[in-house]
Amino acid sequence: MMCAHCGKPAHRQLERVDNPFFMGSESSRPTDGDKYTWRYRGNKTIIRTQWHRPDGLRPWPVCVYVWDGETWDLKYHPFCSLTCGFAYGKGAVRKSLRAAARTVPR
Repeated sequence: MMCAHCGKPAHRQLERVDNPFFMGSESSRPTDGDKYTWRYRGNKTIIRTQWHRPDGLRPWPVCVYVWDGETWDLKYHPFCSLTCGFAYGKGAVRKSLRAAARTVPR
């Protein structure tokens, strides 16, 4: 999928999964003895993981962003930005005005 005006490729449509792991002791903060186990059981690709890094403590994952491998997204479908949408519209109006000016008898 590409922008109808500039041809810029679309971005992957990501889904956010909060708290994808849980700690073995179910405590609010992990300790060094805790082990992470997956809570996310889907078959989607994990694109990015956000970590919480408090001072002096071991970091733990807060959320992951997953992608199904097929879904793409343009913010202003079928355009990548409002600027592209307006430019495309202005071009279409100009083209129709030029065509109308050529066909009107004088």
